Formats: sequence, structure tokens, C-alpha cells
Amino acid sequence: MNSIFICIKYQIFILSYIINYIMSQIVTFDKNKNRFLVNITKISNSDFTYLINDLIRMILLQVTIQFMFFTKNPDENPFFTFNFIETLIYMILGLSIYWLIIKRIVKII
Repeated sequence: MNSIFICIKYQIFILSYIINYIMSQIVTFDKNKNRFLVNITKISNSDFTYLINDLIRMILLQVTIQFMFFTKNPDENPFFTFNFIETLIYMILGLSIYWLIIKRIVKII
């Protein structure tokens, strides 16, 4: 039993090291503009920047709207329900399909 905990401990250590390394490579702080810069082109294709921006925007909108419904009436609108998570997953799936498949096939001019 003790060896399982040691194995999990090392896996968590390795995972945290990998995440820390990736974050140190892509996240910098711009002191002049007082904001963080996330350069994802170091780890992925530059085509994915629009996808990631769109995903962050839509997730933030969905969480904000759900929070506003929750503050209005917490009894009828719990914050993290199955329907909320399911809608969020469908939204992420739809945006990913658009940016990774449809955008490459169809050009709108």
C-alpha cells in the first residue's frame, strides 16, 4: 500500500514539473503593459491561437452567465449542474469542430 502512495507521489511530482516547465516557456509578464503574455506558438501551430482565444472567450461567457443566474436564484439555478457542464462540453466540441475542420474546408469571403 505504501508503494502505491510513493508511485502516485512521483507521478504528481513529474506532472507538476512538466506543467511548470511548459508554463515557464510560454507565459511571460510584460512589465510595461502590466499583463501576462501567453505565447502558445512555442508549443503548437499558430492556427490554434484563434481556437484557444475563442474557447477562453466562450467558457468565460458561459461561466459568467451561469454565475449571474446562480446569484439571482440559487435554489432554482445551482452553479455547477450536469446540464451546465454538458452544455459547456458541447460548446467546446462545436467550436473545436468549426476551427479544426469547417474553417479549413470552407472559406467565407
